[in-house]
Amino acid sequence: MFNSAKELIRTIGINREIVDGIPTGFERFDQMTGGLHKNELLLLSASRRMGRTTLALSIANNLLARNIPVAVFTPGMGRQDVVERMHAASIPLNLRQLRAGLLSKDNFAKLTARLAGLAASPLWLDDSVTVSCETIFTQTSALYSQLHKAKQTLGLLIIDDVQLILTDNKLRINKILFELKKLAIRLNIPVLATVRLPDPPKNDLGMQPPMIYDLREAGISDEHTDTVAFFYRPEYFSREDTSLRGMANIIIAKQAKGPLGWVHLNFEHEYVRLVNPSKIK
Repeated sequence: MFNSAKELIRTIGINREIVDGIPTGFERFDQMTGGLHKNELLLLSASRRMGRTTLALSIANNLLARNIPVAVFTPGMGRQDVVERMHAASIPLNLRQLRAGLLSKDNFAKLTARLAGLAASPLWLDDSVTVSCETIFTQTSALYSQLHKAKQTLGLLIIDDVQLILTDNKLRINKILFELKKLAIRLNIPVLATVRLPDPPKNDLGMQPPMIYDLREAGISDEHTDTVAFFYRPEYFSREDTSLRGMANIIIAKQAKGPLGWVHLNFEHEYVRLVNPSKIK
């Protein structure tokens, strides 16, 4: 029991910074959200080519670095592309040089070591183009049971992106989000789902950051989500402004248990990855 209102307020102030979920590896995001929580659905939205897949794979890499099992469904990207991007980001290596086979002996040795490590890492990747909602549920449930028998826990399920396992019927998008929330509860795991947004309208100041309103205007409901976050890189719309290069932001637009606001990150173009500002190379 707390002896006074002041003690209660002080304790709440301290605990607000505690990460009681699974850390994403992005420090400020984890401080604001408490990390990834079991039973919860995190919806990550961004307009085309903004980098929502980069953010999702960066989170996956950060969990794998701590040997936390991750399952990823990527109907919009082939296995080789996904693995190359994860290699480049984690080693790190220049992604273009990796894809072209133009690696130095030192970097080739790093890649060889990484390949050996990845073979043993707890990553399950499905790049089936025709993946269905039922397939996701069946395979994830089977993986959950497999890990449970080995006394392990699935740390995160990622679906990138939701629209690619559906038709253009917007009602079905909301239905799948509802089903993903049910899956999170049933398996007691965090689920991260990405969705594409149309490009925001132009104004005198350039392109506006996305908001919940934009999600709803696109016919996507946040009703069944626990957290809604947008990914925004201002340099994408103002490439002539070199001061914006590398700036990236996660905008936490909805969460029931914590504050809303912006999380500033750095986008490293060479490695196609996101890092905390304190880790800028």
